[in-house]
Amino acid sequence: MRSRLCNCSEATQGEVLVAVLSLGLRHSLSYKAMVDILKLFNVIYQREVIPATLYYLLKFSEPTRSQEHVHPVCPDCGDFLGRATNESEIVCDCGCRLTSPKKSKNLIMTLGMKEQIKNLFEMPGIAEALSYRFKRQKCVESNWEDVYDGSLYKNLTSNGMPLSDPNNFSYAFNTDGVAFGSSSHQQLWPVYITINELPPKLRTKHMLLVGIWVGKSEPDMQVMLRPFVQEANELSVVGVDWVCHNVMKNSKVIPLFSVVDSQARWRMLNHKCFSGYYGCTFCEISGSHTKMGMRFPLDEHVPLQRTDVSLRDGMLTAYMRRNYPEKERHYKGSRGPCALMNLRDFNLGSGLPPDSMHMLKGVVQQNLGLILGKLDDDEVTKISKRIMCLQPPSVLSRLPRALKDRDKFQCSEYRALLVIYGPVVMHGIVPPKYVGHFCLLSSAMYLLMQKSVSAAQLDQAGKMLVFYVALYQKYFGEEHMTYNIHLLLHVVKSVANLGPLHGYLSCYPFEGKNRYLLQLAKSPYEVAKGVARRYAVYNNLPNLCDRFNVSDSILNFCNQMFFRPLRSAVRSDGAVLLGRGSAAILNDEEREVLCNEMKIDRPGNICKFQRMVLDGSTYTTADYNPSYRRNDSGIVIANKPRNNKCKITNIILLEEKEAVVIFARQMKECADPLWKVGSFALKHITQIREEGQLLALRPCHVGGQCMFMSTEKGTFVTCIPHGCRGD
Repeated sequence: MRSRLCNCSEATQGEVLVAVLSLGLRHSLSYKAMVDILKLFNVIYQREVIPATLYYLLKFSEPTRSQEHVHPVCPDCGDFLGRATNESEIVCDCGCRLTSPKKSKNLIMTLGMKEQIKNLFEMPGIAEALSYRFKRQKCVESNWEDVYDGSLYKNLTSNGMPLSDPNNFSYAFNTDGVAFGSSSHQQLWPVYITINELPPKLRTKHMLLVGIWVGKSEPDMQVMLRPFVQEANELSVVGVDWVCHNVMKNSKVIPLFSVVDSQARWRMLNHKCFSGYYGCTFCEISGSHTKMGMRFPLDEHVPLQRTDVSLRDGMLTAYMRRNYPEKERHYKGSRGPCALMNLRDFNLGSGLPPDSMHMLKGVVQQNLGLILGKLDDDEVTKISKRIMCLQPPSVLSRLPRALKDRDKFQCSEYRALLVIYGPVVMHGIVPPKYVGHFCLLSSAMYLLMQKSVSAAQLDQAGKMLVFYVALYQKYFGEEHMTYNIHLLLHVVKSVANLGPLHGYLSCYPFEGKNRYLLQLAKSPYEVAKGVARRYAVYNNLPNLCDRFNVSDSILNFCNQMFFRPLRSAVRSDGAVLLGRGSAAILNDEEREVLCNEMKIDRPGNICKFQRMVLDGSTYTTADYNPSYRRNDSGIVIANKPRNNKCKITNIILLEEKEAVVIFARQMKECADPLWKVGSFALKHITQIREEGQLLALRPCHVGGQCMFMSTEKGTFVTCIPHGCRGD
């Protein structure tokens, strides 16, 4: 595949293959479509310049997949039948015969977790990135800022524990159901892992697919997780050998936690569903059965918290009762042993935290529905009009929608409504007691979604959540005390164990990966094998580039398939200025501010810009594209407690000094809180009193983004917490 296509071209067959595979991945093309593109080359050149068959396409692009294994599941009784080593038939204990085990309709496919981790560790730059936990710069040393600050990780780094060795690492894992088309009964349940020791951006970028379950119904988790537990225990005991700077290393890689939704969590623990008595996996609350189903009201007795020891004891007790009558068989919700009991170094109590993504969607959806049910149609329409007038920054991936579409809201839309603009659009329309109640949850979640969470903020958030749940029961009754409302009481402990909510205490990163997984599935037949093959081929693209010595032009083409290139940009002073810029003359106020604050009276050549990127966020001037329903002009001044919100008016580059200057109009905020409930006040949303002076800031002074919200009641502003960025 190193042959040139013709004497008039420098392109080789291998380069064409890599380019076509990149095109196929970007646009989710089938193998047939990619083969047809190869045939097009032969038509254009009027001779066969490249083999245009599926056999040759896969021969040169598909890596060795000896680490992949199929584990069939009995279609009759659902029992685990072990690994299929050949095509000889397998007979289940129930009498069912599988003549072709590898072609079973119900199976578990493992994709070689150990091999994938080895390949990841040996990728360029990853070895250095794995030391992030030791080199990271914290905002406040005592605060919770990442998973390393949680008690669970700290316990595993104490003397004699696995993570006390700097060569050992940990991972988080997730599984969730993915429907294979709206008309198909087949379901995919992928198993993903992410390495916790990588920097946050690289964790999501290098998420590994290590297993796939395929079947016509929801899986038995005790069956589905058995191959995963076997591979995980081998990694914990034997470890993985990999080469780091020409030195062979052995690293033990252990499971730290698993964040899954509530529907998967009770199945993984072999627990009763949350719709039954003792359905909570975090405490021993029994629940109350009402006309609207199982509910979890507060009472004067605080239920015992479940721990790793109590969960394991409950499983063993339930196993001893397996021959009891149905109603006496379970013990405090436990139905018996689970597969995760055998997972080494895994804490069943702290290692399965609540998923803030689905939990908050359920809570806000329910609370919003109850509030809107007390309003008339005109009041609901007025709130919707306020929402549609909002101009959020682009860091919020979804634009706000009218309340008539709330049944179609995604999790990130409910999150933004709760933490950012919900209290503002309700102000003056919804009765004050319900707005204040909503603000309790908004304030608590805002605190837990910050980049850095202090012990005082954690304690304050915990008290707010307890007060919110208590008022929820008072205002709406016990029949609305659902499991999602109850889960709020366990969020603070999970943050203490595993770090802030902007980390992996949500399914957002894993849910995004499921969309990519569906794009890999092109046929309803042998779904797992098809997904595994395409996953292996696309992961092998970097190796193909090295193997075929791909030219820079082809590499640039491949990069453009996945990363939108900047047509014109200037990098200076830690910021990326977008566009070509234009010559500018400062007005009198800007000259005065530049002279007084930055001691620059002769700025020299000035280039004006309207957009810049700083720390991954886009900022614009207030007058940039006024018809666009986004506003990225709000900034927060770092290390300034009050009146720190500003609106960007101009962005300039002082070419001679190579300095970026951001002119921003300061906004003066009202000191009194907008809403107060008991001793708690909503502090993260304030009202703008008036515009202040013009400031000249450098990129290092920018501490984040804020959002301005205007209604007939005035203009309000709030910071965008770290946990609200993206989906």
